[in-house]
Amino acid sequence: MERIPVVFRRLSDRTPQPVPAYQTEGSAGMDLHAAERRVLGPGARALVSTGIAVAVPPGFEAQVRPRSGLAWQSGITVLNAPGTIDSDYRGELKVLLANLGEQDFVVEPGARIAQLVLAPVARAEMCERAALPRTERGGGGFGSTGQGAGDGGGMELSEDQFVRYARHLILEEVGDEGQEKLLASSVLCVGAGGLGSPVLLYLAAAGVGTLGIIDDDSVDLSNLQRQIVHATGAVGMPKTRSARETLERVNPTVDVRIHEARLGPDNVADLFSGYDLIVDGSDNFATRYLINDAAHLAGKTVVSGSLLRFEGQLTTYRSGVKGHAGEPCYRCLFREPPPAGTVPRCEEAGIFGAVAGVIGTLQATEVLKELIGIGESMSGRLLIFDALGAGFRTVRYRRSPGCPLCGDTPTITVPGHG
Repeated sequence: MERIPVVFRRLSDRTPQPVPAYQTEGSAGMDLHAAERRVLGPGARALVSTGIAVAVPPGFEAQVRPRSGLAWQSGITVLNAPGTIDSDYRGELKVLLANLGEQDFVVEPGARIAQLVLAPVARAEMCERAALPRTERGGGGFGSTGQGAGDGGGMELSEDQFVRYARHLILEEVGDEGQEKLLASSVLCVGAGGLGSPVLLYLAAAGVGTLGIIDDDSVDLSNLQRQIVHATGAVGMPKTRSARETLERVNPTVDVRIHEARLGPDNVADLFSGYDLIVDGSDNFATRYLINDAAHLAGKTVVSGSLLRFEGQLTTYRSGVKGHAGEPCYRCLFREPPPAGTVPRCEEAGIFGAVAGVIGTLQATEVLKELIGIGESMSGRLLIFDALGAGFRTVRYRRSPGCPLCGDTPTITVPGHG
């Protein structure tokens, strides 16, 4: 057991007494001795000197406590003066005794009258909340008002969640309500590759309640340079299963649902109907346009990212979401896919691995903002990242009245048929 040195000095005008010490190895407190004689009648109180002053080391406090034997045998208890001795206190250590018995009690010099207990001190930071985290005990026990901690429809976070998401909870913009929104949300990530990897990791860590992953590919050794949700041991495994294993290690409370399939016109409507928000982590134009069209028709928000060589792009589409009808979609920015072969794919042009981390992390940030409802949306703004120049620039774009999807006279009414 660690021994913490406590400096003390004897007071010259008091009768010298034994040094405070533990009576046994199992004792929690050191005995304090009276340095003067006092007589306490029934119901009387007396401030009794111990003849010493102490200097408690920083990071600790000393507490004066009654001796259980005196209380049981004679009705003598301690009202504590000072009850708690801080590290900056240098005054005389006195004990306020009270006689709760029916007989006179005589305190003789040298008598053991109380105990001194040393305890570590932690600095608390008070964080105001609308309600407290739930526990099985709730509000019962000492100080009980008869109401549980979660009564009244307040905070639904468990004690473990309160600790796990503590850094979110102290953010005024997030707090209890924001975290509850994340826990109740569902997000579908299209692709578990370079963009999907950081998106999924951060959404799982943030506590998004349900994460869906759709991908029909398997992990290849060449993926590991940028697809950080997969490990070397996962090579050959379906990406959806590899990602699920990783996410469950990050946050086992998240419900990870996998779809080992390729997103297409035949399954997109059913898949999107089960999620609140869609993340576009695809690597081809056909899928990107399919996601945009299906999300608009289903009234879903899409946070989209793209990569090529040393550059990345990010934007958000929510043109079909209620209350955002005047906002643009992907086709307002790029009406049609470029001709086949004009834009090289990742495996042809290459990708600087960390760029996927930059854009994917920004996507995760935008997803969380959209789910909670904070900050300024990336809807109508295209963020372009240049890794070689270490710079960002933003291009604003508007809804196009002639857009075949969200324009004044739309011609695309079924996803995959535009």
